[in-house]
Amino acid sequence: MSRAEDDAGREIAEELEQQHPRWIVIFGAFTREFVCIPRFAAPHGLKVVAVYPKAAPGRMSELEPLHTVRGGLRKIGERSDEA
Repeated sequence: MSRAEDDAGREIAEELEQQHPRWIVIFGAFTREFVCIPRFAAPHGLKVVAVYPKAAPGRMSELEPLHTVRGGLRKIGERSDEA
């Protein structure tokens, strides 16, 4: 692939990251994939991988609420341990 295509992929990754600040978005020049890694506490190895950049935002949005629920469950568990 050409350098121009690599640069375009990196620009798209930067735009995705600006639109979804809770994620780090990297464009793999060799794999031609967009890899999205959460900036929030998440299970080890959790990431979103998309060949097409338009597929990534929906997947990222689906995973963010799971983090919120998981954090809420932890707080409930902490309260029951104290009692």
